[in-house]
Amino acid sequence: MILSALRAEVAHQLAEDLTDPPIEWRRARRSQGNCECVQVAAYRGRVLIRDSKHPAGPVLGIRPEAWRAFLAAIRAGEAAQTCGGVS
Repeated sequence: MILSALRAEVAHQLAEDLTDPPIEWRRARRSQGNCECVQVAAYRGRVLIRDSKHPAGPVLGIRPEAWRAFLAAIRAGEAAQTCGGVS
């Protein structure tokens, strides 16, 4: 359910220059540095998501409503939080 909702909201890889204005990427507060984490940023009405280990790689842009729904599902235990694999 969560992944299908996110897939539906993925805008595309952003082709525009992501440095004007500069983007302030942030990592989850609970990130302990032992997992492959994602970074997020607010930019031009979208929530941007990228792999923290590959900051020059692809960037996804989704609507803020989809991001909030994703976070709510995580908090409600609807999505597995694993490190090192998919569950």
